[in-house]
Amino acid sequence: MRIVNTVFGDATGGRWRVVLDYARVLTERGHQVLLVLNPRAARVENLPWGVHPAWVRNSGHYGLFAIWRARRLIERFRPDAIIAHCGRSVGVMSRAARGRAPIIGVSHSNNVKRMVRANAYFNISTHIDGLVNVYPRHSELAYISQHDRDPGQDRRHGSIRPRQ
Repeated sequence: MRIVNTVFGDATGGRWRVVLDYARVLTERGHQVLLVLNPRAARVENLPWGVHPAWVRNSGHYGLFAIWRARRLIERFRPDAIIAHCGRSVGVMSRAARGRAPIIGVSHSNNVKRMVRANAYFNISTHIDGLVNVYPRHSELAYISQHDRDPGQDRRHGSIRPRQ
């Protein structure tokens, strides 16, 4: 699969570690990964082998230039899926993709209001799952870790399929 992995907020600390881990694991599994970053917030000295960076300068969730630049990257790269870490990335990438690829949100905080715009989300905890499910029109759960799975809960897990 061709996967865009993006973070537009501060690319430091735990969030940056997770973004790099996703890129590394996906690349090791044979996927092509385009890592889309804000040049003001990201350092690329520790990129996993085979991961290609691209830059989209942005200053908010609705930056027209950022949306236009991200749209051009999407048109050229033709991703099968877009993983967007945090609300700003979901906001920009969902407007840029315009349905060309599913957006998978990954929330790294309790502020999930912009995650619901994603087509699906990766659940990092049952707490985040509960926050997302409060919204009437929320994303579909794409993954919940084995550690957070409630054995008595019958949950349908979504899946992201590559384009044919």
